[in-house]
Amino acid sequence: MKTKINNELIRKTSIITLLLVLVILTSCSSTNNPGTQIGTNTQNQQRSISISENGLMANIQPVIGSTISKTINIQINKVPENSRQILLILKPKNLPASENPFAAPNVIAKFLDPLPQQVAIDTQSVENGNYELYIGISSKDSQGWLAESRTNLDVKN
Repeated sequence: MKTKINNELIRKTSIITLLLVLVILTSCSSTNNPGTQIGTNTQNQQRSISISENGLMANIQPVIGSTISKTINIQINKVPENSRQILLILKPKNLPASENPFAAPNVIAKFLDPLPQQVAIDTQSVENGNYELYIGISSKDSQGWLAESRTNLDVKN
């Protein structure tokens, strides 16, 4: 009888120990280390870049890290008062300052009305490489810029 009770006690203790080990392993695997996401591949998640400078608010998407490809959308959400025109330029990062960006190859330039709007840019018309996206808002009163923003992006088509 004593052996039967000991065997039963050993079996129950073994089951409880196994359950405790499972609980501990499960809780350890669901605890994130700083900077780690479990079950997701952040390299492949699309996101947007938000810009907010001097009354200009815009979003660029889709962007993976700093990489863009194919068609990107630029949503102009807000422009400063007294805006005349929006200038968008996607130009190679290594374009010399002395070169006219409107005449250079691998440059996309668009002039837009100042109303908040969305514009699509097809990056397949330029070579792969490092680019700068410039957004400038001109003033009705002068030749100066009310707001300017520069964002570095990598084109990979």
